[in-house]
Amino acid sequence: MCPVIFDDVARNNIKSSMLENGFVSIREKGLKNTAIEDIAKQSGIAKGTFYNFFKSKEDFVVSIIEYKNNQIMSNIQKYCKHKAFISREEVFNLVEYLFSNENENLYSYLSFEEIRQVIKKQPNFVAPDEYAKKTIDYFLSLIPNHNKNCDWKVLINYSRMISIIKNFDDTKSFYQDVLDKNISAIIGLIVDEVIGISKI
Repeated sequence: MCPVIFDDVARNNIKSSMLENGFVSIREKGLKNTAIEDIAKQSGIAKGTFYNFFKSKEDFVVSIIEYKNNQIMSNIQKYCKHKAFISREEVFNLVEYLFSNENENLYSYLSFEEIRQVIKKQPNFVAPDEYAKKTIDYFLSLIPNHNKNCDWKVLINYSRMISIIKNFDDTKSFYQDVLDKNISAIIGLIVDEVIGISKI
């Protein structure tokens, strides 16, 4: 049987569809229960054709991470473009937007063990901390008035706290009615680190 040949536009559309479908599946069912056959079917291709795009499931996961990361960085750029100064309120709104559903990243839905397995099978894969630092550096480069002593590790820790609150399986130990306040407070700490604390 001859392999299916797609032109560049069709190939890009199918690949984007698979990446989006894969992300949704992992978010809703977890990596273990995400089947390549289902992703291929949802994207309108045969299971065998999937491997014309990705070498393995791990390669697919890495591609989803890169795809979502590029979307997030593009959204940051659109927000910050051509601004010579970004106010504290604007930084707060941007950070709040970055934690919205529109900017979800795959790491929030992978366990540490699953990340370790992907790294093991994809030796050229950039580790989560390197991705995080790259995103933070890009974010800061677009805020001309950012705090020059801003510590990217502090920002990552705050970001992970928000991810835990938003995505932790057992949130029964949290008071649900104040979770939004908790997230806003952490975003405020992120803004303090990015802009610096005003001295009155």
